[in-house]
Amino acid sequence: MKTRIFTVFFLVISINLFAQSNYESAIVQNLEALNDAKSLEDMQEIANKFERIAMAETDKWIPRYYASYINVILSFKTQDVEQKQKYLDYAQQQLDEAIKIDEKESELYTLQGLLYQAYITIDPVNNGRVYSVKANGSFGTAKGLNSKNPRPYYLEALTVMNTPEQFGGGKKVAQPMLEHASALFSSFKPSDNLMPDWGKEDCDAQLQACKNRVE
Repeated sequence: MKTRIFTVFFLVISINLFAQSNYESAIVQNLEALNDAKSLEDMQEIANKFERIAMAETDKWIPRYYASYINVILSFKTQDVEQKQKYLDYAQQQLDEAIKIDEKESELYTLQGLLYQAYITIDPVNNGRVYSVKANGSFGTAKGLNSKNPRPYYLEALTVMNTPEQFGGGKKVAQPMLEHASALFSSFKPSDNLMPDWGKEDCDAQLQACKNRVE
């Protein structure tokens, strides 16, 4: 009887480990495909794959995060306002579901801030002030949850960098913020290979642009 119980227990553990291994492999495979994506269509297909993973792994926020993240990036890559809105509506839907799974994850609020920044591009004149405030609020939450996460600092600095000097923004003001974010990127290590690990290259590029500014 004890041998039978042990066999069943071992079988259950083996099945769970196999499922976890398949999940991780699928995430890594899609992240590698995203790095090699050549077109918007390629990126959209990868986002769809992440959503399918999310539907199977309902207790994990990572696949919904990436489905949302890709659509936010897609919104920056099109000039069509209607299409931008569709990308961002979908991104918000996926992100809302991810936050329900883990309300204490810094990366999710960082992505929320980036999503708000994307809304500014739909109508900068009318959306700029409202969504800048919302974005900064999300970045503040993200920093509160993990003060060592460089992404909210970097994205917050971009908001300041792109704010006119007469309203307290500009490259001079953003430079120390980007320097802080760059330092955090240098010491930041994701907890595993599924976690977000983007932003360092652009942060350093924007910092250099600030240093090269003409007074």
